[in-house]
Amino acid sequence: MVQVEALACGTPVLAMNRGSVPEVLRHGISALVGNSVDELVALAPQIGQLDRRACRAEAQRRFSSAAMAEGYEQVYRRVIMEHQVEELSIALGAPAKRLPMSA
Repeated sequence: MVQVEALACGTPVLAMNRGSVPEVLRHGISALVGNSVDELVALAPQIGQLDRRACRAEAQRRFSSAAMAEGYEQVYRRVIMEHQVEELSIALGAPAKRLPMSA
């Protein structure tokens, strides 16, 4: 949440490449991401070169309430469809098959 809140305020992030960082931040767009403390120290002087408006736009595009709701709706639709396919397979006497997960 801290990463998203920073972006929503238009603040570029300097972060270690761990946990959710690769999923939330885009190196060179919304953040500078390093694999070690030494890399972060070397990247720190460049943080001011990232566009604060781009950080805010990234937060809006990916993490606004509308974007999050759409993402949840997609997951719910997929789960419902998988359930319906499974029920139909059982009704037809065939083994249930799971649909591949999509990103």
